[in-house]
Amino acid sequence: MMHKLARLDILFDRDDQPYQPGDIVRGKVVFQAGDISLLITSGILCGKGASAIGWNDAAIENTLTVHTAKQEYFNYKHVFCDKVTSSTDNANGWALMKQRSYQVPFEFSLPSTCPASIHCENGWIRYYVSCHVKTKALNPEDEHLIGHIKFGNHRVYHVRKELFVQGYLNIGGGYSSKKLVSKTLKCGFLAKGRSVISSTLRLDKTGYLPGEVIRIYGENRNESPWKCKCTLKLVKAITIWSADGQSKQMAQDIWKIETHALNRGMRFVWKGQPVTIPTDSTPSLQPSDIISVEYLIEMRCFPMSFLPRVLGRRLCLRIPIVVGTERSSSKES
Repeated sequence: MMHKLARLDILFDRDDQPYQPGDIVRGKVVFQAGDISLLITSGILCGKGASAIGWNDAAIENTLTVHTAKQEYFNYKHVFCDKVTSSTDNANGWALMKQRSYQVPFEFSLPSTCPASIHCENGWIRYYVSCHVKTKALNPEDEHLIGHIKFGNHRVYHVRKELFVQGYLNIGGGYSSKKLVSKTLKCGFLAKGRSVISSTLRLDKTGYLPGEVIRIYGENRNESPWKCKCTLKLVKAITIWSADGQSKQMAQDIWKIETHALNRGMRFVWKGQPVTIPTDSTPSLQPSDIISVEYLIEMRCFPMSFLPRVLGRRLCLRIPIVVGTERSSSKES
């Protein structure tokens, strides 16, 4: 026997598509009573966008410091008891007749500056719609059938559903395909620079859309007496800031390739090495005070021998790239 709400659900009009900042969120809350008629005595619908971060830092022996921060982007709240479709008015609430469905439509706008949804190890940016209702038996003689009682003779229900915000970033203009980026670094491992490991890294452009291919050009040259290895990576770096001004960075290797060992006098050339930006990538440059996202092309070159590795002899080249959601040549971009 179903002596309570048989269904309480939140449905979005565009359940399978991500939202953009400034979009209108439309949907409905669906109720269905069980085998007895119920009375909704309180109903609240909320839409919220917020972020939170936190981590523990044991910098001093026997001392644990907790770093946290929170930020709210919007908070929509609506009492909907007077908007239940096809319900029967009652002096103490709104009736849900047994085994019948009812709907509450809702609509609100996302802020035009809200960042994209993110879930990481030490924080998140999250958007959701929630519904909180109180019910009791419509007929007093059915009150003993309600079952588990909370708040007197009322039963409380709560449902929450998350929505995904993709974010927006136009990479037109300043990140054109004609822009080239190059950097060369030489690191001498012996006196007077007589033995060096050198690397060069260049990209065809610095602005990309999810699903696009990065073309990487570069060269690794080994003139040292040791064998060396080189790695090339696409890195997603998430930085979080706490309320007390501390920061922490978390790096995730999206793509990685490693060269074979280079003996002295050998070189390895990257001739347009293709790397694809994942289609579900979060845009760069998040408009958030406590979480940011950055993408890097990183090349590392290091000797394989024990002594220079212990001495920290290695070189690293990094070129930041921007991952956006749209490319336009308009002046506004």
